[in-house]
Amino acid sequence: MVLSRFCLPGATSPAAWSPALIVALLVMASGCAPDSGTNRGAQKDPKASEYVETPAVQSAQRTADGQIAISGRAAANAIVRLSAPEGQSWGMTSGADGAWAFTAPVGASPRMLALTSESEGRVVHVDGALILLPSPGLPLVIARPGYGAAPVASFKGKPAIVALDYDSGGGAMVAGVARPGALVRLFIDGQPEGESHADAQGRFSAPAVKHPVTPGVHEVRVETSDGAVMVAARVSRVEPLGSMAYRPVREEDAWRLDWRAAQDGVQSTLVFDSAAALLVGARP
Repeated sequence: MVLSRFCLPGATSPAAWSPALIVALLVMASGCAPDSGTNRGAQKDPKASEYVETPAVQSAQRTADGQIAISGRAAANAIVRLSAPEGQSWGMTSGADGAWAFTAPVGASPRMLALTSESEGRVVHVDGALILLPSPGLPLVIARPGYGAAPVASFKGKPAIVALDYDSGGGAMVAGVARPGALVRLFIDGQPEGESHADAQGRFSAPAVKHPVTPGVHEVRVETSDGAVMVAARVSRVEPLGSMAYRPVREEDAWRLDWRAAQDGVQSTLVFDSAAALLVGARP
């Protein structure tokens, strides 16, 4: 069973954003079930006149003063914006090569931000929403509606489980990092649940296709030719958010964010602290 397919409207200018419309603001996506961070089916011919390059996050690092430095690429000379539901926003113009960079604060709890770029009057958005995380976990992952989170980290010699996404129907997706192209096998509570391949950047999303994931603590394990890794994941009942755009909850070895992935749906993203030791602190 995979996550429910939450399809949301197309790009909207950040100037029109309001907390009441956050359902369509933080998690706007070009379509459902993107391929490891990029919606390949929705991509258009880069030579076509209507094509505008989607902004992409390439790296995220913690700074000495506790902020997160985020960099990536967009269309050349585009207006790139990071926006928070409470109204805070950062903006800059990308370089002639499309490069952009921000330094954004993160406090004691995770925060979700929308990333957009505007070029020639058209606004496009990253496939999902950025989740900035406090130490000791990874600095950043990208939450994606109806799919697993996309890690912003590189393979360091061992596979890593970064996140577990699930919804109220028991659909679940395990995301992580492995050697690019590697076959990834997923097991939950010792039972085989599905498999996937890491993409060219080493990111994978493996669906739990045989059984719904029920509330409680589960052993989540992935195996690759480079070894195996296991985490204990607590799945909680998905409660309504009310007027909140998202709700961060601290779990053991993880932050859980419940967020609006559709008008009447909530998706939970569980991001594991332990991934940082494998993807940041490790050496190839």
